Amino acid sequence: MRWIGALMLTFGTTGLGLFYRRAGYERIRELERMIWFFYYLESEITYHKAELEQICRRGGERQKGAAGHLLSAVAGRMAGKEGAVFERIWREECEALVGKCALKEEDIAVIREFAAQEFADSRMQLIQASFCREKLEEKRKCLSEDAASKSRMYVCMGAMGGLVLSIVLL
Repeated sequence: MRWIGALMLTFGTTGLGLFYRRAGYERIRELERMIWFFYYLESEITYHKAELEQICRRGGERQKGAAGHLLSAVAGRMAGKEGAVFERIWREECEALVGKCALKEEDIAVIREFAAQEFADSRMQLIQASFCREKLEEKRKCLSEDAASKSRMYVCMGAMGGLVLSIVLL
């Protein structure tokens, strides 16, 4: 019976290591989705001269995860004509993402910066979107470089921790 418990403990801690590994890769995927949105935003403003509500609606339909949820929520609130300006809606919906997705607070703070100031024209929107995209790309690049080593470390630490606890408890 002890051996079964030790085996279950080892598998459980290894599973925990796999969970943290998956969470790291999910954060990278969410950052890539937001980077895609900012590329999409730039092209829509430049070539189609679309409004932010239309861009968010179409982007929300095309995108999955936190990016799709954010864009759909912003587009829905803007279509509801509740009287709030885009900047306020964007910030509130970004705040609503905290804790509900794989993105960390620091990632959401960069996304929130897109609406940090009122937009005078489409040129300002392009500049702000480019700025946010570049910051997110830097974060994604750093995370991607560390992902392989950290994922191995999480799994090994989980397995080794489970083995050590099993030995101590036996």
